Amino acid sequence: MAARAFSVFLFIVLAAAAGIWFCRAPAQKSAYSVQMHLHGSFSEGEGSIDSHLHEAKGVGVDVIWWSDHDWRIGSYRHVSSFSFEALEEPLDRAESWTAQFPKEKSGRKSWRSGEPPAAGMTANAELTRDRALEGEQSLRIEGKNDGENYETYVLAFEATRAREKRPLASDITLHIGMFPESAGTNGRGIVVVKLSEHPSGSDRALMSYSIRYVLDNAATEPQRFGNVYQVPLGYVTNSWNRFELEITQDAARGFPSIRGEDNSLVQVSIGIESRKRKLTRVLFDDFRIEQSLAGGQAFEAQQRLIDEIALDYPTIRQLQGVEVSYLGPHINVFAVDTALPDYDLLIAESGISLANVDKRDYMELRRLVVKRIVQAVHRTGGLVSLNHRLGPKRAGVIRSSLASELRQHREKVAQDLVRTGAYRADLLEVGYRHRGGHDLADHLWLWDELAKNGLHLVGTGVSDSHGGTTQRWLEGTNNFVSWVYADAPDKPELIDGMRRGRVFFGDIVDFDGTVDLATDRGLVMGQIVLTDRADASVTFEATGLDAGDQIQVVESGRTTSRHRAKGSTFSHTERFALTPDQPAVVRFEVYDATGKAKVFSNPITFVRHSKDGIPAARAAIDVGGVMSRVIEGISLAEFRLEPRRAVTVATLEGKADRGRVELAWGSLGEPSRVDFFEMSGRWFFDSGVLTLSELSGEGRLEITVP
Repeated sequence: MAARAFSVFLFIVLAAAAGIWFCRAPAQKSAYSVQMHLHGSFSEGEGSIDSHLHEAKGVGVDVIWWSDHDWRIGSYRHVSSFSFEALEEPLDRAESWTAQFPKEKSGRKSWRSGEPPAAGMTANAELTRDRALEGEQSLRIEGKNDGENYETYVLAFEATRAREKRPLASDITLHIGMFPESAGTNGRGIVVVKLSEHPSGSDRALMSYSIRYVLDNAATEPQRFGNVYQVPLGYVTNSWNRFELEITQDAARGFPSIRGEDNSLVQVSIGIESRKRKLTRVLFDDFRIEQSLAGGQAFEAQQRLIDEIALDYPTIRQLQGVEVSYLGPHINVFAVDTALPDYDLLIAESGISLANVDKRDYMELRRLVVKRIVQAVHRTGGLVSLNHRLGPKRAGVIRSSLASELRQHREKVAQDLVRTGAYRADLLEVGYRHRGGHDLADHLWLWDELAKNGLHLVGTGVSDSHGGTTQRWLEGTNNFVSWVYADAPDKPELIDGMRRGRVFFGDIVDFDGTVDLATDRGLVMGQIVLTDRADASVTFEATGLDAGDQIQVVESGRTTSRHRAKGSTFSHTERFALTPDQPAVVRFEVYDATGKAKVFSNPITFVRHSKDGIPAARAAIDVGGVMSRVIEGISLAEFRLEPRRAVTVATLEGKADRGRVELAWGSLGEPSRVDFFEMSGRWFFDSGVLTLSELSGEGRLEITVP
C-alpha cells in the first residue's frame, strides 16, 4: 500500500520563517510501491499476469508496471515450423524471415529429450526415411513400459533465445502430423503443451497448467485432471493424421477458472505413453505454430487482457510498458503512450548493410537502434531505464575465486557506460541482491561510479521475475520494488516522480515505510544542485524501521557514518565538505540487524558544473545566496557569479526549449541588464525574484548587477 508521506522537515519550516529563500521543493506526496520490471504471459517464462498480481496482492504492492519483452509480445523473428529432416536445424529454415545477425546465424531450433525413460520403460527417438508427410524424413518415437500405469517419453521443442514461445493471447494453433504405427488401448501418441502458472486450489498456491492431446479412439470428450486438461484425438492407424490443435481455445475451455489467453506457450513436447508392456510407435512430421495476432495487434491484446484481469485485483494499478531487448542493451520504457519498436524500419534507417554484417557492424547497429529508441521515448516525454547492466544471468553468491574477474567485469561495464553516456538513459536498475554473478555491493558500486563521472541516473530496485518456482519474486533473492513519490499511481504522475528522482527502493516484504533527504536550504532527494558552497548540511529521514536496523550514510561511494535505529523512525543530520573538482553524491542505506538489505534512498547531488547538463526536473541552483525557485524547459550546465569592475555578473549556461527559471536573488541588488548569447529569452525582476522566461537555444545569458 502507499506509504504515508511524512511531514515537511521542521528545519525547512524554520528556514522559511527566517526568511531564507530555497528551491521550491515538490509537495509531499504519497510513496507508491511500484514493481517496475516484471514479465507475465507475454514473455518466455512461466509467469502470468494473474500469478504476479496474486503475489503483489499478498504484500500490498500498489502498481505493477508490466515490462514484457517487445519482440516476444509481437513474436518478432520467432520460429514457427520444423521439418524433421534433422533433429536440429537453422533458426530460419522454412521461416518467413532470414537470419542476418551473428546470433541468428548461429542459432538453432531442435527437439531434445528431457527426462530419461522411467524405470521399467525402454524408449528412443530417431529420424527415419520410411515415410514422411513433408520433406524426406519424419521422427519415430517408440517405447514400451512394463508397469500397470502409463509412463511417458517425450522430446521438447526448443530454439535459441526461446523463440518458440508465444503468448496465447495471439490465438495459437499447433499443426502436426502423426502416424500411429503401433498404438491402441495401452499405448498412445501424445502432444503436451505446458502453460503458465496461476493461483489454484483452496490455498491459492501457484501451479503450472498444461494441455495433453492424446491419440485415443475410445474417449469422446476432454477431461480435466487437476491442472491438466486432456483432449482425445481420434485417429486412423497406419496413416498420416493431420491435427490442428487449438491451444488458446482449449486453454479457455479447459480452465474456466483462469483466463485462457493469460498463458504462454511455455513448452511443446511430443512423444508416446505406454503401459502393460505395450510397444508404442508413432511418427511425427510437419510441425507448425500458427498465430492470428502479432506485432502491434498482440500488444493491443495484452492491454485488453490487463484490463480484464484488473477486475479481479481492484487494489492494484496496472500499467502497460515494455522492455526493449532484441538489439542492444535491455532498456525499459516508461511512457504515457507506449508502442513496440519497428526493428525492420530502424535497421533500414541505420544505413548498415546486413548482406555480410560483421561483429563491428553489428555492434554499431545495436548502438544506433538503442539511440533512436531512446530519442523517440524522450521526444514523447517518457523515461528509459538501463536494465541489469552487470549481466542478465541470475547467479548465486560470488565465489572468491571469481572475485578478481568480477571486479574487472564491473569496471569494464562502468567504462563502457561512461564512454556511451549511459545511452542517455534516465534510470538504472541498482536493487539486485545477486544478478549476473554480482552482489548488491557491486550494483551499488556501479551506480556510485557513474555518478562520480557525471552520469546521475535515478536508482531503482526491481525483481525482473519471469515466474516459475525459481523466480517467485516475493520469495526469491531479488524481490525489490521502487517507491515513487507521486500525486497518483498513474503514468503521468509516476513518470514525473521518477524524472525528479523522488524514488527509493528496497525489500517489499521487509519494509513498508518512507525515506527522504533534505538540505538545510530545502533541497530534497533526487535533486542535483549547482552550488559554490564549501559545505552543505543534509538530513536523512526514514519511517517504518525496526529497532536495531543498521543505517549507513554514503557520500560518493564512501560510508561517512553508521547508526542504529532505536525505533520505527530515524532522523540524522550530517554536514559534508564540498570539493571543487568532484561531485558530492549523498544518500543512505538501511539493513536489518542481521545485515540483510532493506531500503535505499536516491541521493542529493552537489556539483560545480555539468558537462552534459542537468535535466530541469532535477536541477537546482544554490550559488552565492541565489536560490532557484523554478527550473523548467532547460538542461542546466552552469551558474556562476563573477565580480567585475563595479558590477557582479551572473552567468547561466544551458540548452533551453521554452525554458523558464525563477531565481530568488538573495542579497544581490536589482539586475540592470540581461544579455543573451546564442540563447534568446525575456526577463523581469520583481520583489527580489528574477524571472527568465521563453528561453530558447543552446548558449548562455549574463545577468549584470551594479
